[in-house]
Amino acid sequence: MRIVNFVSRTSRTANMFKFFGVIAFSAVIGFSLSGCGGDNDDEDTDDVLHLIAGTFKSPTNSGDAVFFADYATAGKSAVGAKSATEERELVGKIEDGDIIFNLKGVYDATSKMFFLSAGSSILVFQIVGTLTEGNMSNTEATVKIKSGDDWIVHTVAVTSVNPENVSINGDASSSQVDGVPAAWFGKWKQPDGVVYVVSAYQFVLLDNPNGTAGFLDIVSLGNGKYEMIWELDVTKCDPVETVPEGEIPNVPNCTTSVEYWKVQGELSGQNLLITVFHGSISNTYAVTKAYNTATASAGSKENVTLTRP
Repeated sequence: MRIVNFVSRTSRTANMFKFFGVIAFSAVIGFSLSGCGGDNDDEDTDDVLHLIAGTFKSPTNSGDAVFFADYATAGKSAVGAKSATEERELVGKIEDGDIIFNLKGVYDATSKMFFLSAGSSILVFQIVGTLTEGNMSNTEATVKIKSGDDWIVHTVAVTSVNPENVSINGDASSSQVDGVPAAWFGKWKQPDGVVYVVSAYQFVLLDNPNGTAGFLDIVSLGNGKYEMIWELDVTKCDPVETVPEGEIPNVPNCTTSVEYWKVQGELSGQNLLITVFHGSISNTYAVTKAYNTATASAGSKENVTLTRP
């Protein structure tokens, strides 16, 4: 198994996470939540409004994008196999120029983190944040825009706004494509104990939100199985040289590039089954998209079972 690094697209210090033998880095994103008491996670909050609202400079036009989110209607959350006091499904909207998308995601009360995302075949929004006793921190949004056969990624600062001043009218744009099912949302643990959080268009390391894989081209294959492309920045380093005892090895040479992976996933009971097609991994989006998973040999793919923590 090769070892690679995902790196942050921002100037923030990147931290590592490991997935399928991969060491990874990516960007921290955040937003604000109002009306949420930091120490009341054990209370029944089904009837309490917790609204998230923010704005950021749009990479797609000359104006600002605005978004909000709230808990899904009490009793209707599709986030499964968890206590309502630990994880809650989030729903909301984002408006960027003439584009309106329905945001979907999850709030993890234990880590005080929030995960929201939405997308289409040419545009993806990812928002992640931490709320500590009502205070917002590390607020950013990542916007991915398809241009030809490439995806251009922008990470921009988010400003919290008074939720009462945010109003997004109208239905979601017809171009929006639903992400992975809400039943996938929330925390998952891989066999070595590393825990991730999934939302509609993102896969985030819980202990280090710098580790994020973006979902692109999410397609339903039927019977609950989905195929998607993961987009991530990857740093590959030469092996560390072996030197005599007492000597310091040279710093290995490292190079960074974008990689695209074709992946399939499906729920099986309480587990999430993930298949990575190693033959699809490429630095070119069009190459990965053209990869035919139906003809992949058994040796060119890897199956991993994720479980609820």
